[in-house]
Amino acid sequence: MGGVLRIEPLMLNNKLAVVRINNLIDSVAGDVSTPGSGSTTLKGTDGVALADGGTVVLHTAVGYANKRIIIKATNGMVTVKSDGQETIDTCSGDTHIPRFHAIELLSDGSNWWII
Repeated sequence: MGGVLRIEPLMLNNKLAVVRINNLIDSVAGDVSTPGSGSTTLKGTDGVALADGGTVVLHTAVGYANKRIIIKATNGMVTVKSDGQETIDTCSGDTHIPRFHAIELLSDGSNWWII
């Protein structure tokens, strides 16, 4: 039989989000952004976006290789758009996050990847 998966709550401050899963710690450096339900473009300093719904536009992936961003839909469907001609997982269309779900994105310096 497998062990018990223990997930501790997401701890936030203005510069760092930390998730602890079975004592493995992963962190995402950057500001915590709380966009409303309209359209918001993330800044290069953002690491976590807690969105009430609406649209979140990613900042450019260019010049941000290995940058990670977590986007959490806190109160409705969130649409995620890439910057200009950049893609998310090779797709130029929108990515949708259902209420209470989240995605983590990683820049390869040219485009974004969901990880």
